[in-house]
Amino acid sequence: MGFLLLAAGLFLIWRSIRLQEETLLIASVLTGFGLIVCGFATTPSQFQFIMESLAIILLFPVCVRCAFQGQRQSSQAASEEEPDADR
Repeated sequence: MGFLLLAAGLFLIWRSIRLQEETLLIASVLTGFGLIVCGFATTPSQFQFIMESLAIILLFPVCVRCAFQGQRQSSQAASEEEPDADR
């Protein structure tokens, strides 16, 4: 049972990387993470290190992408708030 939860969590995170909408991306990553945590509770400790490494490798690009989008949006908002020199 634990292996199925781990596999489902990793698969869900892997599929969510291709999503374009940020809300769906975050929701599917959190759901996948929850499945991985439940899978960790029921699997033997020999497999936990391998699965944890795979989960970190899969989640890192999602975190970087969200961080860059947030940085880009904050810089756009700052440029819109600057007053025009002509006025």
